[in-house]
Amino acid sequence: MDIKKILALLIIALALFSCLGAASAGLFDFFGGGPKNQTYTFDGFTLDLPEGSQINDTKQSSAGINFHEYLVFFPTNANGTSINVIIYTGDNLVKTVDEYVNSLTTNGAKFVDKYGNWSIVDVRNFTSPTEHNTNVTGYLIITRTPNSFVVIRGDSPEQLKGIVDTYKTV
Repeated sequence: MDIKKILALLIIALALFSCLGAASAGLFDFFGGGPKNQTYTFDGFTLDLPEGSQINDTKQSSAGINFHEYLVFFPTNANGTSINVIIYTGDNLVKTVDEYVNSLTTNGAKFVDKYGNWSIVDVRNFTSPTEHNTNVTGYLIITRTPNSFVVIRGDSPEQLKGIVDTYKTV
């Protein structure tokens, strides 16, 4: 084979290999790039969160509504942020996600978007009429299960979408 043909094929192969590396950014992260996830179990469902997350939980009841709140602290290798996972149950709950969102928007929250069976709400300007929510900040993503509401609070809609993409009932 002619040396020019070999050289041309070598240059083409090198160019293709270089393009593959740029186009597949993140494709080979499982070889040790970024933080790894772990499956955590909550009340009837699981979420995949950064491995090593610390979880503190509390339970409270008020006016026929029970809530189980998990405060999840991500490790520093996962940007050290936190989220809240709250499960509401009880006889005095509103019946639909739309009713729940409406109760938030009447107090300053803003509906952002639907994401599958979830609703995203901006609560940065939310004024809560109940004491346990006075420090709510960021965004909420909300869904209704047959027996409860699942609410996850985080810093951005993109963060919440990534988290609920891992939601699985158990």
